[in-house]
Amino acid sequence: MTSSKMRVAVVGAGISGLVSAYVLAKAGVDVVLYEKEDYLGGHAKTVTMDDGVDLDLGFMVFNRVTYPNMMELFETLGVDIEHSDMSFSVSLDEGNGCEWGGRNGLSSLFAQKSNALNPKFWQMIREITKFKHDVLRYLEEVEHKQDITHDQTLGDFIKSHGYSELFQKAYIVPICSSVWSCPADEVMSFSAFSILSFCRNHHVLQLFGRPQWFTVRSRSRTYVKKVKEELENRGCQIRTGCAVRSVSKRDGCLVMCEDGYEERYSGCIIATHAPDTLKMLGEQATYDERRILGSFSYVYSDIFLHRDKSLMPKNSSAWSAWNFLGTADNRACLTYWLNVLQNIDDKGLPYLVTLNPPRTPEKMLLKWTTGHPIPSVAATKASLELHRIQGKRGIWFCGAYQGYGFHEDGLKAGIVAANGMLSKSCEILNNPKHMVPSLIENGARIYFARFLQDYVVAGTLIILEEGGTMFRFEGTSKKSCLKAYVKVHNPQFYWKIITNGDLGFADAYINGDFSLIDKQRGLLDMFMVRFVGIDLVPQFSCFPTEIFRVCRFSLLIVLYKVLRQGLESVANPLQTVIRNGFATDSYRSVNAPWKFKLKRISYGEKKVAMVFQPRKIRCKLATVFATGHILMVYQRFCYNIYYKEIAMDKSWYEIATASSRIGFCNGKQL
Repeated sequence: MTSSKMRVAVVGAGISGLVSAYVLAKAGVDVVLYEKEDYLGGHAKTVTMDDGVDLDLGFMVFNRVTYPNMMELFETLGVDIEHSDMSFSVSLDEGNGCEWGGRNGLSSLFAQKSNALNPKFWQMIREITKFKHDVLRYLEEVEHKQDITHDQTLGDFIKSHGYSELFQKAYIVPICSSVWSCPADEVMSFSAFSILSFCRNHHVLQLFGRPQWFTVRSRSRTYVKKVKEELENRGCQIRTGCAVRSVSKRDGCLVMCEDGYEERYSGCIIATHAPDTLKMLGEQATYDERRILGSFSYVYSDIFLHRDKSLMPKNSSAWSAWNFLGTADNRACLTYWLNVLQNIDDKGLPYLVTLNPPRTPEKMLLKWTTGHPIPSVAATKASLELHRIQGKRGIWFCGAYQGYGFHEDGLKAGIVAANGMLSKSCEILNNPKHMVPSLIENGARIYFARFLQDYVVAGTLIILEEGGTMFRFEGTSKKSCLKAYVKVHNPQFYWKIITNGDLGFADAYINGDFSLIDKQRGLLDMFMVRFVGIDLVPQFSCFPTEIFRVCRFSLLIVLYKVLRQGLESVANPLQTVIRNGFATDSYRSVNAPWKFKLKRISYGEKKVAMVFQPRKIRCKLATVFATGHILMVYQRFCYNIYYKEIAMDKSWYEIATASSRIGFCNGKQL
């Protein structure tokens, strides 16, 4: 049946249901979306407090490494994001046992001063490093040897490698218990393969160099609203407050609601928790559906939104975004510090969300219950057999339970189910490589960021590193609404700019060290952000500050290389620094080697047209960028950009990298 004639029901409007409906609607399918609650989004729930503060209570954070498909959706929808803090702390025995945190470096790690003199604590730190190597070796064996089963539990793995009791109680158990919202005594029964592969993929195995986490700037309801608008624009019917009682295979798929209303469809996607899905299928569920869907277990938690600081670590220096609180009876609870996670100003008492507290919090604001799938051995095996039930009766299944139980997993499951119904193959993005700059590159990045903090005074320039970190440079002036996104693929990007200035930027672009998300206007918008900044602050001069920073940083690099490799290895870098670092943005006489006419173009209200001729003059600098079939001339001190249709070949590459200076006199083009 062609997609234009298909009429499909999607049951459940969490992330899986929303995305599957979105994919189907874009393909021209007639979609009806059912949701038992009176709102869309599932765990993506936002509430507004009496003081006007918006809080996300479910889906809060994500990153570019482990949420690549979520990031792609957000970029497609134009969802604005900002930095978040994903620090973690542990407080055992109500603060009377071991207590440590990770938010403020060593001051948090040794928030409990006795840790510095505790040999068991130092042993735990050493075991964290050992744990990474043991996990990587184990996963390599399991993934490359087909005769190894997935029956081993996390407890078996920990016991076989002889980890200390403190490592278990103050590190691995708190992390797993916090991630999957489950009691501490159940963690050791989890599938070792699922837990450890999650730790590897989410960079939990390392203390430093973890990905940058983000949160939605205007809360998660922003993206839900955008998806809803896309669905409605494509004719999707959305039925909230409409609980589905059953889905049966009878002359197509018959969907019956709790109020007795029923409707027939070409097919159905059920995007609910596995136990709820089985309940809808009822007696018509096949043996494989009961066996596979019945293997996914859930843990249910009582959750409180409150402002009770006693449900945080005893020592305030250990306070972090996630706070694991262990009790004397081996129970565990988790408190989220929303002010840190969601960048909420501290006004009086903090906003806190606690799962399974030992007592009802004081100053309680809300209470609810939610379920979360857990990575049991049975669930790990069942996830490998989902293909046995997908689409067999015109019914497809999706949900976060088909992965680790998180938003990214639900999104991927929704994409797969929708494309399966369309009989289309789909490409699910894998976790990108996390970019970890070297010491030199990290230093260059720091100086680059400091420079842009002063330079961008209008518009917004967003630097997105491949696999993680984001830098946002936002001007204070309201005269420009320009926004440019630069995606960095290689940390050499920073080094080239710091050491070679504009030429380094051109070289980085030509060599693919960075790219623009907007392929059509991205490069132009990026330049215009800088031009607007200069236009609004004409008295600003790049030369003194920029050259000082370049020289100072360059000398540090030379010193570093001297110490590391000896004087001989730095002869060439030193020459490069002297030649490029001092001359990059200085005023000097140049000989313009070209004759060509440039077309008149317009950008907003600016229009320019000029002819370049060879002559030797004292000038303000400009840089030539050969970008595909466009030659872009960027003048640092003016608001002008020029285009010329050219053929991109080696000769133009040489012009862009070796002969990049053209003449200006008194701000006028010659």
